[in-house]
Amino acid sequence: MSTNYAATFNPDHFNAVYSRELFAKYGLEAKHEAMGGMAQWLRAHAHVIDADLDYLNRRRGVPVIEHLVSDRTSTVAQRTLMYEALSYGDMNGFFSAPNPSLSGILLRELGSPEQKELFFNVVANERCRTFFGITEPDKGSDAANVGTSYVHGRLNGTKWLVGAADTGHIGTVLCRTGDGPMDRCTLLLTPEVLQSPRVHRERLNVSGFSGALLSSIHFDDLEVPQSAILGMHLRPLERGVFAIIKTFHRMRTCVAGMALGQAQAALDYARDLPAEPTFKRELDRLATRIRHARALTLKAAETVDASPLDRKWPATVKAIATETCEEVVLAIVAGLAPGSLLGHPFLLRAYRNTFGFEFMEGVSVVQRNHVFSSAF
Repeated sequence: MSTNYAATFNPDHFNAVYSRELFAKYGLEAKHEAMGGMAQWLRAHAHVIDADLDYLNRRRGVPVIEHLVSDRTSTVAQRTLMYEALSYGDMNGFFSAPNPSLSGILLRELGSPEQKELFFNVVANERCRTFFGITEPDKGSDAANVGTSYVHGRLNGTKWLVGAADTGHIGTVLCRTGDGPMDRCTLLLTPEVLQSPRVHRERLNVSGFSGALLSSIHFDDLEVPQSAILGMHLRPLERGVFAIIKTFHRMRTCVAGMALGQAQAALDYARDLPAEPTFKRELDRLATRIRHARALTLKAAETVDASPLDRKWPATVKAIATETCEEVVLAIVAGLAPGSLLGHPFLLRAYRNTFGFEFMEGVSVVQRNHVFSSAF
């Protein structure tokens, strides 16, 4: 069984979908060629990253890392397109790479100039991973009902299913400061704070979606200065749950883009396989579905850029893209000869990872509830 993933990347397929014209539409024409090279590099190193999930965390000078850690100004639409292109290269590698991630979006929303400078300088200079702790073992990802507390300068609680919390050099954590509905804040945890023995971190054992580096992080009466609170220059409502909501809206279209990148990569791989005419017609149908989902996703990203509290668009495309990715991969696997999946490790990885998108930034039933409630 060959794991020569480099041979599965066809630049012609990539450029046919992620054209220079498409990148130019979103002000990214200058990045088009480089983005193709980054996607190809990720694909070629997929087997190395699978075997060593910290591989990219130790690398320096890799273009995809340099691009991600230096991003301070991209729009939602630009990130959505770039994240799709990189996920097309290799979703697992893209997830495991150092980058500002959700914390970067949150800092741009809530951070003071000094906090933004501190965070983005650490990410750029250290080429490090970051994390954003919301989900808890007993509370789930209900931001309004968070259990982790920050009282009298002490942080207590456990965050769970947090990407890169085990190795993140800097990150953010949502916590409560009291029992009232407005008693919520987000803390910026610096490298110095995270070095405390009162921080306990552990990577969780998962099989699919391993590049997400899902981890737990526990705070045992950790001393955190008041200056770590994000958004103190804003009104309480602006720095509370509403900021979290806007952050997730800005990320949902990016997750939709990643799912479509995975779907497109699987489809392009299948196009190069010998197939019966009926299967080729099915691939044409799936290509049309991906193309329509992509157009809707990019339109939603533009809408979020203009109106970040409008939840129906990001919720709609997150659900559609997740469903599309699953449909595409399952249809391709079903179209293979019986027992032949093991001979296609690229598709086997896609099958293993595809279902993880459902659980990122809210499952589909939650997204449908957002769409329904936004109609009234």
